[in-house]
Amino acid sequence: MKGNVPDNIQKILVEQLVLSTGLLVMPCSTWLFEVTHRPTNFGFTVDLDKRTCTCLEFQKLGLPCRHAIAAASCRNMQYTMFVCKHHLKETWAETVRGIILPVPDPKDVEVPAEILTVDLYPPTTKRTKGRPGIKRKLSAGEIPGGAKNISRTSAQTVLRKVTRRPLARKLSPE
Repeated sequence: MKGNVPDNIQKILVEQLVLSTGLLVMPCSTWLFEVTHRPTNFGFTVDLDKRTCTCLEFQKLGLPCRHAIAAASCRNMQYTMFVCKHHLKETWAETVRGIILPVPDPKDVEVPAEILTVDLYPPTTKRTKGRPGIKRKLSAGEIPGGAKNISRTSAQTVLRKVTRRPLARKLSPE
Protein backbone atom coordinates (compact mmCIF):
# COMPACT_ATOMS: atom_id res chain seq x y z
CA MET A 1 0.00 0.00 0.00
CA LYS A 2 2.52 2.58 -1.06
CA GLY A 3 1.39 5.91 -2.46
CA ASN A 4 -1.70 7.90 -1.67
CA VAL A 5 -4.11 5.96 -3.92
CA PRO A 6 -5.77 2.79 -2.53
CA ASP A 7 -5.09 -0.53 -4.26
CA ASN A 8 -8.61 -0.97 -5.69
CA ILE A 9 -8.49 2.52 -7.25
CA GLN A 10 -4.99 1.78 -8.56
CA LYS A 11 -6.33 -1.33 -10.34
CA ILE A 12 -8.98 0.76 -12.09
CA LEU A 13 -6.37 3.31 -13.13
CA VAL A 14 -4.10 0.61 -14.53
CA GLU A 15 -7.00 -0.75 -16.62
CA GLN A 16 -7.63 2.76 -17.96
CA LEU A 17 -3.91 3.15 -18.65
CA VAL A 18 -3.93 0.00 -20.79
CA LEU A 19 -6.99 1.26 -22.69
CA SER A 20 -5.32 4.64 -23.30
CA THR A 21 -2.42 3.20 -25.30
CA GLY A 22 -4.15 3.36 -28.72
CA LEU A 23 -5.32 6.98 -28.45
CA LEU A 24 -3.99 9.90 -30.51
CA VAL A 25 -3.39 13.01 -28.37
CA MET A 26 -3.22 16.49 -29.87
CA PRO A 27 -2.51 19.37 -27.44
CA CYS A 28 -4.64 22.46 -28.05
CA SER A 29 -3.17 24.51 -25.19
CA THR A 30 -1.23 23.86 -21.98
CA TRP A 31 -4.13 22.06 -20.29
CA LEU A 32 -6.57 21.41 -23.16
CA PHE A 33 -6.23 18.32 -25.38
CA GLU A 34 -8.08 16.66 -28.25
CA VAL A 35 -7.91 12.87 -27.80
CA THR A 36 -8.95 10.75 -30.78
CA HIS A 37 -9.65 7.04 -30.97
CA ARG A 38 -7.77 5.95 -34.09
CA PRO A 39 -10.04 3.18 -35.47
CA THR A 40 -13.27 5.18 -35.15
CA ASN A 41 -11.84 8.74 -35.43
CA PHE A 42 -14.15 9.73 -32.57
CA GLY A 43 -12.67 12.62 -30.57
CA PHE A 44 -12.89 13.72 -26.93
CA THR A 45 -11.88 17.05 -25.42
CA VAL A 46 -9.94 16.85 -22.15
CA ASP A 47 -9.22 19.81 -19.87
CA LEU A 48 -6.74 18.70 -17.20
CA ASP A 49 -6.93 22.03 -15.35
CA LYS A 50 -10.71 21.76 -14.84
CA ARG A 51 -10.55 17.94 -14.64
CA THR A 52 -13.16 17.44 -17.34
CA CYS A 53 -13.62 15.22 -20.38
CA THR A 54 -16.45 15.09 -22.90
CA CYS A 55 -16.99 11.39 -22.09
CA LEU A 56 -18.09 12.62 -18.59
CA GLU A 57 -16.36 9.71 -16.86
CA PHE A 58 -13.69 12.03 -15.41
CA GLN A 59 -16.32 14.28 -13.78
CA LYS A 60 -18.75 11.58 -12.63
CA LEU A 61 -16.31 9.14 -11.02
CA GLY A 62 -13.64 11.55 -9.86
CA LEU A 63 -11.05 9.29 -11.51
CA PRO A 64 -9.15 10.13 -14.70
CA CYS A 65 -10.64 8.39 -17.74
CA ARG A 66 -8.51 6.81 -20.47
CA HIS A 67 -8.56 10.08 -22.42
CA ALA A 68 -7.32 12.09 -19.42
CA ILE A 69 -4.59 9.52 -18.73
CA ALA A 70 -3.45 9.75 -22.36
CA ALA A 71 -3.42 13.57 -22.14
CA ALA A 72 -1.48 13.48 -18.84
CA SER A 73 1.10 11.10 -20.29
CA CYS A 74 1.53 13.50 -23.24
CA ARG A 75 2.67 16.18 -20.76
CA ASN A 76 4.74 13.63 -18.75
CA MET A 77 2.47 14.07 -15.70
CA GLN A 78 1.49 11.33 -13.27
CA TYR A 79 -2.12 10.31 -13.80
CA THR A 80 -2.54 9.61 -10.07
CA MET A 81 -2.40 13.36 -9.33
CA PHE A 82 -5.76 13.75 -11.09
CA VAL A 83 -7.59 11.39 -8.71
CA CYS A 84 -10.31 13.20 -6.74
CA LYS A 85 -9.55 13.84 -3.04
CA HIS A 86 -12.51 11.67 -2.03
CA HIS A 87 -10.69 8.56 -3.26
CA LEU A 88 -7.36 9.23 -1.51
CA LYS A 89 -6.10 7.27 1.50
CA GLU A 90 -5.62 10.33 3.68
CA THR A 91 -9.28 11.30 3.27
CA TRP A 92 -10.40 7.83 4.34
CA ALA A 93 -7.92 7.88 7.23
CA GLU A 94 -9.60 11.02 8.60
CA THR A 95 -12.95 9.24 8.84
CA VAL A 96 -11.61 6.64 11.27
CA ARG A 97 -9.17 8.87 13.14
CA GLY A 98 -11.40 9.29 16.22
CA ILE A 99 -12.18 6.69 18.84
CA ILE A 100 -14.87 4.22 17.81
CA LEU A 101 -16.41 2.59 20.86
CA PRO A 102 -18.00 -0.85 20.68
CA VAL A 103 -21.73 -1.24 21.28
CA PRO A 104 -22.26 -1.90 24.99
CA ASP A 105 -24.06 -4.94 26.37
CA PRO A 106 -27.72 -4.06 27.20
CA LYS A 107 -27.21 -5.50 30.69
CA ASP A 108 -24.52 -2.92 31.41
CA VAL A 109 -26.60 0.12 30.38
CA GLU A 110 -28.07 2.06 33.29
CA VAL A 111 -31.64 3.24 32.66
CA PRO A 112 -32.92 6.13 34.85
CA ALA A 113 -35.60 5.23 37.44
CA GLU A 114 -38.20 7.70 36.07
CA ILE A 115 -38.07 5.99 32.67
CA LEU A 116 -38.50 2.55 34.23
CA THR A 117 -41.69 3.68 36.04
CA VAL A 118 -43.39 5.19 32.97
CA ASP A 119 -46.50 3.29 31.86
CA LEU A 120 -46.90 2.94 28.13
CA TYR A 121 -50.37 2.46 26.68
CA PRO A 122 -51.46 1.54 23.18
CA PRO A 123 -52.72 4.31 20.90
CA THR A 124 -56.26 5.54 21.54
CA THR A 125 -57.31 5.34 17.89
CA LYS A 126 -57.85 2.13 16.00
CA ARG A 127 -57.06 1.38 12.42
CA THR A 128 -59.94 0.60 10.12
CA LYS A 129 -60.23 -2.92 8.82
CA GLY A 130 -59.72 -3.79 5.20
CA ARG A 131 -58.15 -1.98 2.34
CA PRO A 132 -58.52 1.82 2.39
CA GLY A 133 -60.86 3.33 -0.19
CA ILE A 134 -59.47 5.24 -3.13
CA LYS A 135 -60.42 8.89 -3.21
CA ARG A 136 -59.72 9.94 -6.75
CA LYS A 137 -59.78 13.43 -8.20
CA LEU A 138 -62.65 14.15 -10.54
CA SER A 139 -61.96 14.86 -14.20
CA ALA A 140 -62.89 18.13 -15.83
CA GLY A 141 -66.63 18.17 -16.43
CA GLU A 142 -67.35 15.26 -14.09
CA ILE A 143 -70.12 15.89 -11.57
CA PRO A 144 -69.51 14.78 -7.96
CA GLY A 145 -72.07 12.17 -6.93
CA GLY A 146 -73.22 11.90 -10.56
CA ALA A 147 -74.67 8.87 -12.31
CA LYS A 148 -74.21 5.67 -10.42
CA ASN A 149 -72.96 2.53 -12.06
CA ILE A 150 -75.67 0.46 -13.68
CA SER A 151 -75.36 -3.27 -13.28
CA ARG A 152 -74.67 -5.24 -16.40
CA THR A 153 -77.97 -7.13 -16.36
CA SER A 154 -80.10 -4.00 -16.07
CA ALA A 155 -78.14 -2.35 -18.88
CA GLN A 156 -78.75 -5.39 -21.08
CA THR A 157 -82.52 -5.33 -20.47
CA VAL A 158 -82.67 -1.63 -21.34
CA LEU A 159 -80.83 -2.31 -24.59
CA ARG A 160 -83.14 -5.21 -25.43
CA LYS A 161 -86.23 -3.06 -24.97
CA VAL A 162 -84.85 -0.27 -27.12
CA THR A 163 -83.64 -2.47 -29.95
CA ARG A 164 -86.55 -4.94 -30.03
CA ARG A 165 -88.27 -5.14 -33.39
CA PRO A 166 -91.48 -6.90 -34.21
CA LEU A 167 -91.02 -10.25 -35.86
CA ALA A 168 -91.84 -10.44 -39.53
CA ARG A 169 -95.01 -12.40 -40.13
CA LYS A 170 -94.92 -15.31 -42.43
CA LEU A 171 -97.15 -14.89 -45.34
CA SER A 172 -99.09 -17.99 -46.13
CA PRO A 173 -99.12 -18.98 -49.77
CA GLU A 174 -102.69 -18.60 -50.92
